[in-house]
Amino acid sequence: MAALYYGYDFPPPIADHLHERRHQHSNFLQYLTRQHPRPEDHPNNPDIDIRDAIDAYLVEIEMPGIKDTKRVTVSWTGTRSLTVTGNVTRPEYELPIMNDNETGSRDAKGEYKEPPIHHAPMLLVSERRVGPFRRQFVFPDEVDKEHLTAKLEAGLLRLKVPKQGHKDVPKVANIEIEPW
Repeated sequence: MAALYYGYDFPPPIADHLHERRHQHSNFLQYLTRQHPRPEDHPNNPDIDIRDAIDAYLVEIEMPGIKDTKRVTVSWTGTRSLTVTGNVTRPEYELPIMNDNETGSRDAKGEYKEPPIHHAPMLLVSERRVGPFRRQFVFPDEVDKEHLTAKLEAGLLRLKVPKQGHKDVPKVANIEIEPW
């Protein structure tokens, strides 16, 4: 009952920011002053699914646009806490190469036509979540850190965290992610 009195969640949530879809959109004051939000101050929270199997926790994290496993870091930050970080970038579009000597031309009527102007395409609508992201997990049971498996498949990171009794393992360890 004391947990309810002091406002603590009981049991504590397994993942940070459950059902909270924080985006890097401007608040009203930033909109009025035309300031853009800093992604470093408010990293994205990718969508997740967590399943409790009898012998392991199965965690799926959406990471659209990420194909390279080196762009995602999965690390233990405590005996039962895990952090997943990374960065989603917007792909750049390649522009056609323009020759230095490219000049205008004349059409069949003899009218002069300007050479094409090559510029980067302008972004009109931006709804995708790009920039740094971070999710933290605190598992309610002791887990086997050494046998965690991580696979990245089609923008979905799948973690299998086996359960076990208390065991001393290094506090911070990076996990290698295998491509599917």
